[in-house]
Amino acid sequence: MKAQFIELSPPTEKTIHIKQVNQEFLSNPLHFHELCELVLVQESFGRRIVGNHVDSFSSGDLVLMGPNIPHIWRNDEIFLEPESKLRAKAIVIYFPSDFLIRLTDEQKTIQAMQNFINKAKQGIRFYGETKDKARKMIEDLPEKLSISRITGFLNLIELLHDSN
Repeated sequence: MKAQFIELSPPTEKTIHIKQVNQEFLSNPLHFHELCELVLVQESFGRRIVGNHVDSFSSGDLVLMGPNIPHIWRNDEIFLEPESKLRAKAIVIYFPSDFLIRLTDEQKTIQAMQNFINKAKQGIRFYGETKDKARKMIEDLPEKLSISRITGFLNLIELLHDSN
């Protein structure tokens, strides 16, 4: 299976974009794009491919991917059955890989963010207390506006960065 390049919009080079998914099943093809992507699965299950890693996913799955990494979340066949009442719900946050770096001139912070994004180029799955705290922060983000959305996102990235 060959990954398709998907040009995403409206995220520009200076913003984050939050997409709320609520559909019968996940239907994107295996794809990649130039933005970083943070995916919180709220309700769903199936198989996930990120780069060369294949794994199961279920509600609560939290994964960060760097730019240009092929990925797909594919629901189990039961989602495709005509009488299925199952739903696929997720919150997806897209942001440019240099979004955080452009906010500062401090070399220590720039280096830390570059290292974090480099780790995400293979995909990072979060667990435990970090995942629980991040889930609440992510679920609050779509309701925030303006500066509150940006500061909420920065607090989220700080939590994920500081995680083991």
